[in-house]
Amino acid sequence: MPHTADPKTLEELCCKNISQNMDNLWCKHYDEHFHGKSECLYLLGPFSNLPGVLLSQLIKYLKNNGVRIGHLQLLLDYSLQDLDLSRLSKNMGTVLNTITNRCVNLRHLDLSGNAKLPLQGQLALFSTLRGLESINLSSTNTSDRVMSVIGAYCTQLQELDVQRSGVTDLGLNSLAASVPSHGTTTAGQSITKLSVEGCNLSPESAFGVIKNMPNLVHFDHPDSLWGVTQLMLQQPERAPLALTSLEGSSAAGLEVAAAACPDCTLLRLDMDPESSLEAAEQLSKLTELVLMSPCEPCPGLAELLAARGAGLTNLALNGITGVPLAAALRHCRSLQSLILIMCRFRSEAAPGGPLSHLEHLWLAEESDGAPPIDLLRRALASPVLTTITLQNCDTITDALLEEALDAGGLAQLESLSLEHCGQVTVEPLQRLVLQCPRLETLKMVMCPQLSRRDAAEVRRLAEGNGWQLQVEWQ
Repeated sequence: MPHTADPKTLEELCCKNISQNMDNLWCKHYDEHFHGKSECLYLLGPFSNLPGVLLSQLIKYLKNNGVRIGHLQLLLDYSLQDLDLSRLSKNMGTVLNTITNRCVNLRHLDLSGNAKLPLQGQLALFSTLRGLESINLSSTNTSDRVMSVIGAYCTQLQELDVQRSGVTDLGLNSLAASVPSHGTTTAGQSITKLSVEGCNLSPESAFGVIKNMPNLVHFDHPDSLWGVTQLMLQQPERAPLALTSLEGSSAAGLEVAAAACPDCTLLRLDMDPESSLEAAEQLSKLTELVLMSPCEPCPGLAELLAARGAGLTNLALNGITGVPLAAALRHCRSLQSLILIMCRFRSEAAPGGPLSHLEHLWLAEESDGAPPIDLLRRALASPVLTTITLQNCDTITDALLEEALDAGGLAQLESLSLEHCGQVTVEPLQRLVLQCPRLETLKMVMCPQLSRRDAAEVRRLAEGNGWQLQVEWQ
């Protein structure tokens, strides 16, 4: 859904109206006299005197309706400070040239999702727009050479996102170790947030970045823990570091890294039987804990949850054997996100009330390690639960859903995904549609008791009441 539409502001209504009439009114003269005939460095058009914030809003609305190069020729202007051209993909050479020539005051640029950004266009862009404070190049074809230019010229850069791009160790080292001109800084010295998840990187690049970027706060390199450990072995006087996240393929060196990063809020580890989480107990500001293991016990998990569970907002466990559910439910009362994938649980009583702050729940059952029904009951009782994903989950039943609805729960639910859940029928789902005013997505995948006809009935129920509900069935 939602069942009732939120009122629009006058600004939103105006932007929507302009975007709908862009081709037949605002862009008509340009299309008839200039489009396809020449590439204009500058244009005086109907939007030339608008402030940058309104131009950004117009581009946002046009992206939803299909933005064209002609639209951008009229909208890309010197007053823009925030520009989102993510997932555009067309005519990016012309677009980059126009941004370079006109948008001299740009501070925030998002080009993510564009897989064919011309190399020369990127080099010219980032060597010219030296006032950029944030750049998003995730899921693009950006390269190591571009990182070298960004490092040398974007001296005010604070945030850089190159996730799932072509950046390698060479690019990160070039970015981090750029040589400053006389009296200036480099991007390596100014960046506080660097996102590199999904890039082809080695542990050595983590060490190089952490060593040469003294102000780095957020760094999602999969071997940042190793990089911190190596830096402390070589330069222990650099402690404490400002890093707020530690990630590693094992817990080796965790004691050294945890002592060096007292502000760490995120710990992400691949565990092995020889690893222990005892050193993590010194992370007093820990709010996110992500652990993966090939179905092995996780030494020290119960003790860590007892020591730091009160501050945890996100807990994700994948393949962990012997999950201490009692400790999790007793101590982690502020959880906002709970992800349990292919885990096995200890057989123990778990006293306590509902997970009152839980907003996101994702459970994927192991074939012989179903989560206790009490866990699901407490999760469904959360008054702020917005998304539920259940996979291979026979623990969820009609009775549990009915119980949650009877108690007035799920009122904030926006998305429900059921995959291979064999104990749910259409009756509680129909009631769910009627009682959950924010529900937008209902997905049913390979659930034996939910047929195509059931999905059609749920869809008709929503349409009959004038509600927008996306129903998926496989």
